[in-house]
Amino acid sequence: MDLNLAPIKKIENHFQNWSLLSVEERKKQIQERKNHVSVFSEYGNLKKILLHAPGLEVERMSPENIEKFLFNGIVHQKKIEKGFFEFKSILSLVAKVYELKSVLSDLFTYEELKHKILKKILFLENKENLFSELSSCNAQELSQVLISGYQVNPKSLEDYLIEDDFALNPLPNTYFMRDTSVIVGNFVTTTRMTHACRSRETYLLKSIFEYHPDFLNCGQIIDEKIHSKDPQYCIEGGDIAVASKDIIIIGKSERTSAKAIDEFIDGYYKKRLEIGDKTPFDIIAVMVPPEKNMIHLDMIFSITGPNHAVIYEPYILGKHKVRVVRIHVNSHGEKKFHDEPGLLECLKKLKMNLSPIFCGGNSPLYQTREQWTSGSNIFAFGPNRVLSYENEHTLKNFEKEGFAVYSAEQVLKSTQLLNSEMIVVSFDGSELARGGGGPRCMTCPLQRE
Repeated sequence: MDLNLAPIKKIENHFQNWSLLSVEERKKQIQERKNHVSVFSEYGNLKKILLHAPGLEVERMSPENIEKFLFNGIVHQKKIEKGFFEFKSILSLVAKVYELKSVLSDLFTYEELKHKILKKILFLENKENLFSELSSCNAQELSQVLISGYQVNPKSLEDYLIEDDFALNPLPNTYFMRDTSVIVGNFVTTTRMTHACRSRETYLLKSIFEYHPDFLNCGQIIDEKIHSKDPQYCIEGGDIAVASKDIIIIGKSERTSAKAIDEFIDGYYKKRLEIGDKTPFDIIAVMVPPEKNMIHLDMIFSITGPNHAVIYEPYILGKHKVRVVRIHVNSHGEKKFHDEPGLLECLKKLKMNLSPIFCGGNSPLYQTREQWTSGSNIFAFGPNRVLSYENEHTLKNFEKEGFAVYSAEQVLKSTQLLNSEMIVVSFDGSELARGGGGPRCMTCPLQRE
């Protein structure tokens, strides 16, 4: 990609001077930026997306460190790459796919920017002593090192006796791109991760949205730096669902706190006001149980189109139905809080009537089994056009609702199958799911129709 330093400087100046622009000037800039990031629903036809293909970093886990890296088991690189290749290949048929390492390499081509980003990362991880060594890497090498980790090169007995093999830890969770950044409208939320082992991921994504000309946006909804030392402040992208411009669903979970949701609401109101949008809006807060296999909202609820959503029935409709609070924000930024009878009921009040597709079908046994393997975590690349892991009973429920179900292998051999109006493309997620996420987790949609 032809990337020059001028647009990078221009973007940096844009964020410094944004507050000085008039409403009309902001509106003009927003119109220009709609070709870069724009997401107003969970299911609009996908135009651009950011992915990361798992690589060497997942091979660098061992039985001793999988818990540290938040995985459920050892992952085999070749097997996980195969499943991801099918996933990425389908998305490449319908949208422009950006690859994280390639985008980072674009930025690192410029020494000034490379040094700035590297210094910040090493400072945050207390590894400034590595700067001279890592700054000599070329753009591609540094992109690789910052994701796959940097192994210790012992220069002394003290170094040699360090038990940790890595001077800079690998980031095996990076393929879950949704967690670290979310586009809401023309704005960005780069998140505050609950676990410190993922903080570098957030900073890399923040750098991309600040400096890369293909990722122009209208600024951050929240500034996680304000709460950098606050253990009660965390928010992750798997808990944020854009139902529409004026309806955002957010899970309060073990990875997203009420404090962060409050700041998101205030930030979203202020950003909308900056561009002259005083329309009232609703935030729907869903109390996701703090259980290991739940993690985020999208592990129990994913919108697949204007009329359907995949749900984990026990928590959305069943005997363990979760608490739902609707926060209505008026044109003055004033909030009203209401308990709702349930998520689907609340959405119906707001003129969004979604028919549920049960993860795991009607059997409690298969519901729990397939929820564990991310059966509720579905990614829509268009209205009623979705990607899913090979969860047998969930796929049968899709068929009952009128969806055609094909394997990724079938679609890649006969791409005309993608012309189906209602389609599920399934692919092997047996290795990918070991990290505790599904197809939606692996995506950062940048632009939808």
